[in-house]
Amino acid sequence: MPQAVFGAVVDSARSLYAADMSARLVVLTLATLGAAPAAQAPAAADVRVAGVVVDTRGRAVEGAMLGTGWWFDRSRTSAYGSQDVWPVGAAREANGGQPVRTDAAGRFDARILPQRGSGKVQLVVFSADLRLGGAFAWDPRDDLRALRLVLEPVARFRATLTCDALGRREVPATAYLRSYDGRRLGRFKADTGLVDLRLPPGHFVLHVYGAEGQDVESRDFPFAVAAGEDARARDIDLAPSWVAKNRGRRIPRWRATAARGLDLQAADYDAFGGKWLLVQMWNCESVEPGRDLPILMRFDQQWRRGHPGEEPPYAILLLHSGGARTLAELDEQVAHLQLRENHWGGQPLPFPVLLDPDERTREVWKTRWRRAALLFDPRGRLWGETDGDEHLQLAAEGKLKPAPAARSKKR
Repeated sequence: MPQAVFGAVVDSARSLYAADMSARLVVLTLATLGAAPAAQAPAAADVRVAGVVVDTRGRAVEGAMLGTGWWFDRSRTSAYGSQDVWPVGAAREANGGQPVRTDAAGRFDARILPQRGSGKVQLVVFSADLRLGGAFAWDPRDDLRALRLVLEPVARFRATLTCDALGRREVPATAYLRSYDGRRLGRFKADTGLVDLRLPPGHFVLHVYGAEGQDVESRDFPFAVAAGEDARARDIDLAPSWVAKNRGRRIPRWRATAARGLDLQAADYDAFGGKWLLVQMWNCESVEPGRDLPILMRFDQQWRRGHPGEEPPYAILLLHSGGARTLAELDEQVAHLQLRENHWGGQPLPFPVLLDPDERTREVWKTRWRRAALLFDPRGRLWGETDGDEHLQLAAEGKLKPAPAARSKKR
């Protein structure tokens, strides 16, 4: 499809999508206003789906793969994750991540779970050679035991992820593929910043976002592909994350109401004497204190054993975000959850602790997770997000360079 024509298709798709979502919002709002409170609906039961898979000439497709979740990358198209569809007469657990396959006559007979969000029954189907495909969805209340699924030639969709605000192309991101009405169809690999998908014909939405260590915010990109089309989108530009925009800069300091192990009034970047500073945000009741903090504790213990009598070139500060309003209340929570016994080797926390019960730090640090760990260089400037010990090890060895400020692309 020529670029101009493809652009028109995408623009048309975006307009239809916006109109559809607006209509849905109106309907949902009216329904919410007019309906009396109701008990939460029970989990949907599985339903039976049966029929035949054929090509556009009506010929049976033997070995066609029927799945509820897919990897759509052209180089590795395959069923993804635990499938919500399994053959009649078999246990769902026994099927695992395998799609259901048609027999020599193209027939299938299976049970399927409706999607949790939409309540729809959906299947994405590919022929065994991945040359034909189709995406289908039904109301689970309908009779779905005599289906005729017609597969068409698959399409190819390519695009490049960019971040103009940071002057970068081929920006790594995390990505999902959704149907036009929001049903989740599966995943694809976007950590190289390049998108290259094998798809059944139809209307879709790329949901792209920055996960841990990635520098971009989320974006939905609607598009459409026709049967057999090789479509290349224009660049998909993503907005930079707050961390990416502030890398290499001295940002406002944390907000806290109480402290242990340091002077609350004097606590600032300069209080750590030119060291690398890791600030770990955590919450002992809701954010995996058994994972993040033990990693930091083990790293600190190992470094001190390997450098007896030396002052470490780093500092670790724990910012308890939300929850306990006093240090005494925090101690009670730690004891109640038995964090010391179960996760910290029976030891108390060896690092200074700050309390931010109202999560005011999030007003000046626009991080996306309560458990975020931010690393600051010896100048007190933001280096970026970190998993913790890996970057701290490099910093302690003098192998981590202070981060330069992000610069916009010259135009």
